[in-house]
Amino acid sequence: MIKINDSKFEHIANLSDHLSFQNAENLSKINFTDGKIDFSSELVNRWIEPAAEPKHRILNPESTMSMWLNGKIKSDLIKKNHTVSPSLFSKDSFFRFYKDYADFEWTKTITQVDTIVGYEYNDDFEQVEKKILQDRKIPSIAINLSVDDKAVSDYLKSLGALDQSTGKISSLMIPLYQVYFKGNNGNVLLSTVQGAKPDLKRASSDDFFYFKVDFKKLIKQTSIPLIADKLGTFNQLEIKAKSIGKDKIKLESELLFLNGDANALIQLLNTFKNGFNSSLNFNIDIPANK
Repeated sequence: MIKINDSKFEHIANLSDHLSFQNAENLSKINFTDGKIDFSSELVNRWIEPAAEPKHRILNPESTMSMWLNGKIKSDLIKKNHTVSPSLFSKDSFFRFYKDYADFEWTKTITQVDTIVGYEYNDDFEQVEKKILQDRKIPSIAINLSVDDKAVSDYLKSLGALDQSTGKISSLMIPLYQVYFKGNNGNVLLSTVQGAKPDLKRASSDDFFYFKVDFKKLIKQTSIPLIADKLGTFNQLEIKAKSIGKDKIKLESELLFLNGDANALIQLLNTFKNGFNSSLNFNIDIPANK
């Protein structure tokens, strides 16, 4: 037994955060206040080489979900995750084409027309193909990548996965939605909106990574009961990361609750009480929203 002030944990003893965690490489802090959880962590970075002067496209602040990353994947990670797969989003494909920038944006819900192929019998009792058009509500999603657009285009063509007249990517490669490809000047846009044209202007930032999700909009635009059940308590999650030295980054996040009048820890326990242990019973009164 030694005094904490005489140990390598001397720094953590002076912290006033609600929860603190420290090991040889990381220092993390969590604070629970009314309607909000703040999390920060200083950690060794073995995955990304952040851009020296990060920049990003200006994404829609009203998006349901948005993300951007300005940094290169470390070569050791590329070698470790090398696989062979015909999927556009496989590790092999992503690491092979990705340069130093990617962003993702889910702005709203749109309508796509799907062609449903069925069969019926004609007057001669012959089975004939019948195509039916069906409207389907899907997310308006755009993924912008800094890549060799010609190499990606040639790759898709080699797999027979790109309709060159429309830019549509084969549903065998991306089965959920109709996704369209557009590439020029070292950039590739993958979007559920045909003919989408992103603004490639970039703004400077201290952060090389950013992620945000609006839970109210996410629940409204999805029809998955589990999402509404578990995430309906939350308002918004925002995560940022910046470089603070060689191979070291600082991660900061903020989770906001819809109810801003009750302590976030109590709300979290009530939301996931069955997930933690169905035998637990957190019957704690939470004040209603004002």
